[in-house]
Amino acid sequence: MIDNKQLQALVAVHKTGSFEKAAELLSVTQSAVSQRIKQLEERMGRALLVRTSPVTPTQAGFRLITHHQRISLLEHELLAELEPDTAPDTPKPIAIGINADSIATWFLDAIQPFIRTNNIVLEVKVDDQDNTHELLRNGEVVACVTSNATPVQGCHAIPLGLMRYRMLASPALKHVFEQHQDWQQLPIVEFNRKDQLQKQYLKQFYNTQPNEQLTHRIPSSEGFVEYIRRGFAAGMIPDEQSSALLATGELVDLAPGNYLDIPLYWHVWSLKSTLMKSLTDIIVIHTEAILPPQKIS
Repeated sequence: MIDNKQLQALVAVHKTGSFEKAAELLSVTQSAVSQRIKQLEERMGRALLVRTSPVTPTQAGFRLITHHQRISLLEHELLAELEPDTAPDTPKPIAIGINADSIATWFLDAIQPFIRTNNIVLEVKVDDQDNTHELLRNGEVVACVTSNATPVQGCHAIPLGLMRYRMLASPALKHVFEQHQDWQQLPIVEFNRKDQLQKQYLKQFYNTQPNEQLTHRIPSSEGFVEYIRRGFAAGMIPDEQSSALLATGELVDLAPGNYLDIPLYWHVWSLKSTLMKSLTDIIVIHTEAILPPQKIS
């Protein structure tokens, strides 16, 4: 058996990034946290943490963190089922990894009934859709929305549909672009340095790349769209976010007919968890109704 207090100490250090803050979180001394981690590492016969700043788990540490979170979730549900009158009122924390564009478009509508009917506290961790599955692999979230189709070990992946992205700009910027038709002279905006959509689009359709000297970065989905609407740069926006602005003429497509279809998948722990099944069902049903289906090859 693995000592639960030792696992809690490991999770707390991972969550806070330091032994001192983990001690504050657990309301124990820093020495107690260090001792529990040491005992757990001796029990496992390997290092579980890299003593950097912030402190980070090793691969074995991540596996233990994921194990603890899974057991904690199942225990929470079991107590609620067996002892409904005495089960703790403390909400169950649920962490989900997701890309910013999904948050800005369909995600909040999808999970609204889940939030209203379950005693949970939601923590959303945002990353690029190509990277959110790493949050699941590292035990930081219980589920994620990602463009990666390969299931993380111990999880299963469910296709959600497609998000269609087009290269959009303001009418004024399009007019300037039409004078030279040179992508290297066009200011481009990316969400952050992980954002590959603009690069992928230009490589696929024009065999070029954005001019780094003219590349802006706005790490906000709503701010990203507004930046393009104001004419500062062009960028890839999903149809779910751009349709109204295209209808009013505030945004225009720089190359009608050229677009990228990005598949989305729901990755979730393979657990017999009523809570996670309910969340998965709600996500799948909602996206089936609003996102174009993926093509079966």
